[in-house]
Order: sequence, then structure tokens, then C-alpha cells
Amino acid sequence: MRISSALFLSWIARSRRGVGHGVLARAAWRRLVAAGARGDANAFTGVWYAWCPDKSQELPDGFASWPVPADLAFSVGWVLTDPQLTGVNRRAVATLVAGSPRAISVAWTACSADPERPVPAELTRCPVPDSAVGDLIRTAEDVRRSARERATVGSLLPDRVLAEWGPRRLASFYALTGQMARLPGIDADGSVLADVLEDVDERTRATIRETVRMAATATAATEVAGPQDWPRRWDSASRLSLADAAAVARSIAGRWQPPDAASRRLFDLLARADPDALAAGRSALAFPAPVRLHTDTAPHSCSFSPDGRWAVVTVPSSRAVSFSKADLTVDWLLFSLPDGNLVERRRRAGVLYDARLADRGENRGYRPAIVVDGHVTGLHKGNTAVAHQMILPRSDGFVREDVILPGRGVPPPYQGGLPHDGTLTFFDAAGHEVSNVRFHRDLGLPDRWHYGLTAVDPLDGRVLVDSGERVWLLDTMARRVLASSPPDTFVNAAAFLAPDRLAMVGSAPGGHSGPYLRIWRVRGDTIEIETEPPHRHQVSSLAVFPGRGEIATVDIEDRLHWSDARTLTEIGGPALPAVTLWDSPDGHMFACPAADRTGVDVFVDPLPARLAALPNLPLADATPADLTAVIKALDDPLPAARPYLELLRGYLELRFGPTG
Repeated sequence: MRISSALFLSWIARSRRGVGHGVLARAAWRRLVAAGARGDANAFTGVWYAWCPDKSQELPDGFASWPVPADLAFSVGWVLTDPQLTGVNRRAVATLVAGSPRAISVAWTACSADPERPVPAELTRCPVPDSAVGDLIRTAEDVRRSARERATVGSLLPDRVLAEWGPRRLASFYALTGQMARLPGIDADGSVLADVLEDVDERTRATIRETVRMAATATAATEVAGPQDWPRRWDSASRLSLADAAAVARSIAGRWQPPDAASRRLFDLLARADPDALAAGRSALAFPAPVRLHTDTAPHSCSFSPDGRWAVVTVPSSRAVSFSKADLTVDWLLFSLPDGNLVERRRRAGVLYDARLADRGENRGYRPAIVVDGHVTGLHKGNTAVAHQMILPRSDGFVREDVILPGRGVPPPYQGGLPHDGTLTFFDAAGHEVSNVRFHRDLGLPDRWHYGLTAVDPLDGRVLVDSGERVWLLDTMARRVLASSPPDTFVNAAAFLAPDRLAMVGSAPGGHSGPYLRIWRVRGDTIEIETEPPHRHQVSSLAVFPGRGEIATVDIEDRLHWSDARTLTEIGGPALPAVTLWDSPDGHMFACPAADRTGVDVFVDPLPARLAALPNLPLADATPADLTAVIKALDDPLPAARPYLELLRGYLELRFGPTG
């Protein structure tokens, strides 16, 4: 059978209701099956193309023994990872994959590309070809997968690959895949793994620590310890969290104690701890469960009102694409907080991004919005929609972000959306225009069309604008220029940490290219770099919490980082599945798209990230800064956490001294 005939029969066999529905469809299917049973290679192609679109038809008997054309190995391997594939069809496809190294490799590629795609059990029983090793490793080390799945996949890596790795690479792999029993052979004192933890991102660090904690807890709970084992068990307690270390101390108390006085004080403190109080404190310090704003479809942006009572989420509602233009209709969804109830849904039709206008620096389609009397209200300037980034005067004459903004997330194609003539427009709380400033005409700034409003100081209303090659700090209502950065300063996002300190994401003159986070300080009429980042993570999203001294960023690989707002060192924190961040003007809330992309998760008054990380932090990793954080937390009303915090404070003071 020629390939053209096989494809023609495949087209006939696949009716609108599925394979084999109708006289002609059944006849075409039977002819393809008969040809395949005779060993016709092209018949496989015909059957596969007819069956693959909905996979509802049962594959013919003996199909798994048919020869797989080389050009279909990719499709066969990918289909095996489809979680909807079941029964006879799954067994047949699995048999086909097992006989094709290329199909095995493709199946591992599919798994590594999508962490929500389960690794088929049939795939784990196949030999691992060299071409699949890279994807297998990426799958095994993907912290978005469950610990059990990582362990299963990690155990499949051939020893020949492991033999080529050094101690650091091995330690990282063993820790991520739960092979803790193999660590002592390459890292007897834990120093190698400690070095690994210094270099990885926060989410990977949290995953490794949890794996180590679970392994150490299991060891401490299952060992039948004689007197000679107790010192080793006590030594392992430092690699556990406070509650788990206390459990180890209680299991040894009365039978053994450390020989030196300092260790005995720590030991006695932990052994006397109330396990119920520790459990209650651990729960009280957990990062709060988010408020879910249900959108059904993937959110485009989210913004908060300054008083924290409202959140507006935009979602795409339809898309029409032509040769020169992409139209996007968006819905505004207004939610009340903190209950997360949907109050209003409005549709905004119009061109959100028009390629023809963008070429001329025009962008007329996105209407910003504010909430007035519990309703979403679009802002207009005459008959033309104005830029999406706006500010409003407060009643006392200052300026702040009182407009519902799309947020500081991944920038849309119209980033820098001030009108092309470089005009900044001010509105009042009812959405009425108050004044406007043209940067070139009124302030003498360079005559450029792509100015963008980057940040507004929530304290005194000063405005930070970006001209595409430097940033300019303007006073309230943008009446005069206060300071500017050096040329060749490219900014993607910025926020005020203090009146004279800014967190800015972008490139700096003479620095590394790419969107990196830096701290800048206003000195006189200049804006200068104060702190370079110790870690080079290219940042795609920024949220700041000045009151807590913390900054949250998402890098270009969708990994969340919590940093100290003064030094930019990473401080630990919850490993949320955030791909972008939106923060509230007062810093009391932030949001990120839900993991399943059907809503927005809003975190209201979260604890400081470092404090929330302490219950799972190994005691050996605690620092004097943690003692300071605990002392500060004891001043706040957290009754359920007080016994836990007091115990942790006592432990840290014994280690570092009363003043830290």
C-alpha cells in the first residue's frame, strides 16, 4: 500500500463521530488493519493518524507488533505520556515505545517539559538510551514534582552517568531524588551538601532541606539505638527543625546526655519542650493559606485598591488574529477582599495590541480602571483611551498609586504605555482628569515617545519615570525633576523601599546585561547603585515589602526568591509556585496566579518570609539574624506561636549569646 493510499483511507476512517462510524469509515478501517496484519509498514501510519486525534477506538489486535515508521517514533513516544491513555491502548503503545529508543527518548522529553504530566510506569521499565539521559535528569530534579516521583525517576539514572560526576553534582542529585543513604559515601561531614545549598535557588534549597529533614526524622524514629548510638543521634538533631530535634532529645533523655556543659544546656532545653505547644506554634507560623479569586481562565493581571478592599483581575475573553493585528477582548473581574467574592464582571472590547500602531510608537487600546463606589470604572482622556499606568492625587495633595494597575508582572507587549507624546495624566478618585504633564515641553526632558511610569512613592507621591535609557525622579504631580540615573540605565520594574532607596530591575551602565535586581539610592540630584545582587538571577517579576524589609522576585525560570531589602542576600521563605507577582500599594498583600491557572491566589498579611521558614529550617542553618527576627516576632500578638518562639529564642541565645 502506498503512503498516499494509507493517508486517504485514514481520512475516510476518521469521521466526525470518531473512528469507524459509518459504512465507509468502517470499511476503510478494516482495510488498514488487514494491510497492517500482513506487515505493510504504511498501514501503521494510516491506523495511527486515524486513531490518534481522540484515541477512543481500541487499537487492533497485534498492533504492538507492527513495525513503527521512523517518522512516527516522536508521536508514539509523546502519546505514551498522555494520562488519558488507558487499557489495551496504553499497553499497546507502551510495547511500541519499549522497542524504539527514539520513542523512549521522546517520552522522557515530554515528561521533562511538563511537570504536571505524570511519568508513565511503563516508561520507568524501559532501558534508558543515551539520548534520554538529559531529560531523565531534568525530570528527576524538577522540584515541582512529588518526592516519590523524583525518587523513582532518579533511581533509573545509569551508574555510568553518575561515575562521571563530582561530589557536588552527586550530592545535589542524591538529595533531590531522596537517595540519602548514598550521601555519606561522598559527603561524610555534610560540607559538600552545605556548599550546594549556598548555590541553588530558594525553591530547590527548600526541597533539599525537606528531603534531608524527612530522612533524618525517619532514621531517628526507626533506629534501635544502643548507648553507643546516642551521641550520633544527638549530633543528627542539628540537621533537623526545632520540633524534630526536640523529639530526638526526648527520646534520649534519661539515658544519655552530652558531655560538655554548653551542649547539655541545649539538650535539656529541647528535651523539656512541650510537643503540643511546638505543634501549635509550627502551625501558627505557617505561611497563610491564600484567598482564591476564581477566574476559570488564566489571569492576565491583578491589582489592589489602596485600602485593600478590592482586587481587579483581567482575563482574556476572546482573541481574533489577522495578518497585521491581534485583537484581545478582556474582562474586568472585581473581587471584594478578604472574602474573595466576585462582585462584578465587565467586558472591555477593543484593540489591546495593534502591531501597525506599535511600529509608530502608538498604543491606544488599553483602558486603565479604578474602583468607584464598588464598581469598575474605566479612565478616559477625551475619546481616546489613555495609558495603562496612572496615578491619582490624594485629598491632601500628595500622589500615590490609587489607580487599579495591571501590576508589576510579566510586561505585556505595550510596556511603557504612556501616550506617544510623552504625557503623564493625573486623575481624581472619581476618574476625572485633573492635570497632565508633557515631559519634553514642560520639564525639558529628552523628546522621546517611549516614556513609562515606573513607580510612585506611597509616602510623598514622587514619581519615577523611565525614558528608555535612564530613569528620572519627579516631585509630586510631576512639576519638576529632582534626580536622574546615569545614561544607559534600562529599567523593567521598580518600587520605593524608602524615600531615598529604590529596588529596580534592569541593566545598569557598565554592569551585566539582563534584568537583574539592584538597590539604588537617591543622593542629591543623582540616582546611584547602592547594592549589587550577590546572586545573578534574571528577574521577571518584583514585589516589595518595605515594612518587613523583604523583596520577592520571580526569575525567568519561574523560581521565587525572597531577599533581604538591604543586602539582597536570600533569606529563605515559602516556595510558592509563582510565575509572576502583584503586590498591594500598602505592602500588606501580594498575589500570584494559581498553580492550575484558573484563578489568583491572594496572600493577606503574610508573616515575614524568613520567620515563616523557621519551623522547617535545620537548626544548624540558623543565624544571628534569625534570633533578631524571633525577638521582633515575640513583640507581635501571635499567642499560639509564643511557646514555640520562646523555645527557639532560648535555643538561639544559647548558641549565639543573648544579644545575637
